[in-house]
Amino acid sequence: MAKSLTNKGNSRHEGSLVYQVVQLLKNLTAFGLSRHEAKQRARDAGLGKPVGIYGRKTLIKYIGRSIHFVKWCRREYGICSLEAMTQPMVDGYFASIAHGSAWTWDTQIAALNKLRVAMELEGLDWRITLPPGRPRQLAMRVHQESYSADEIRRLLNALRPPYRLMAQLQWELGIRWVSLERLRVRDIGPRLHVSGKADKEQWLPISRVTRNALFRWTQALPIQAKVFDRTYGAYRSALVQACAMAELPYGGTHALRRSFARRRLGELMRLGLTEREARRVIAQEMGHGDKRGRITLAYCSRIEEE
Repeated sequence: MAKSLTNKGNSRHEGSLVYQVVQLLKNLTAFGLSRHEAKQRARDAGLGKPVGIYGRKTLIKYIGRSIHFVKWCRREYGICSLEAMTQPMVDGYFASIAHGSAWTWDTQIAALNKLRVAMELEGLDWRITLPPGRPRQLAMRVHQESYSADEIRRLLNALRPPYRLMAQLQWELGIRWVSLERLRVRDIGPRLHVSGKADKEQWLPISRVTRNALFRWTQALPIQAKVFDRTYGAYRSALVQACAMAELPYGGTHALRRSFARRRLGELMRLGLTEREARRVIAQEMGHGDKRGRITLAYCSRIEEE
């Protein structure tokens, strides 16, 4: 690997800094692993903690931030190899992005940490120190954690198509935005085929009313087409406007997932399951990596009373 990453040949791109970054970070990918599997793999390799990249979007984000870094170094210092990076270059780069948000700063640190790990695993030396993270300041606002059944009805009535159907699916199934974004016409059937975080696949039962609404919305679309072609920004704006019309605090798309979790917890406990057993079921339905339901506990902190 070390030889393949050096600048060689007559091609401008073969062995370039961008090529080196992409190849190194791709070597860390481990899509589809659970948290337990990732920790076990790290222990088996003697690394102590997970070092891989476990989602496609995370990989794309880290590649983008690392390329931004190496292009800046090449432009300012004319280097052509990652091993030529020095501490002053790193310090200068972070000084150049100091005006950015804390999220950008911390993402850049995370990306370069992964790049450093990838280089160490390939036997390449990269002795640099990254700066500490920056505190994040959240905007002061009223943020709804979940909605009651009556509030959900008001919210759905205030939404226009297709946003009403998108919110209905989140509340009924507890799926993430990424699952809505990836949903294809071919995924609609007796059970809905859902692709979630880290490309986890699920087949979730949906009500006849919701399934028929999906069929009506997609009847003119080819089978490979996306069910919803709206962006996250457009969906978020629709939710903000609908909350204002329904006189509800805005809670984001995760408020719909929390509403599902708390409603579902009540349903399962009324069927005779203990709270711990119910949380495990909900963890599986919501695609949480922790099958014991510890993550789900944050979603189920209050049971909706009907």
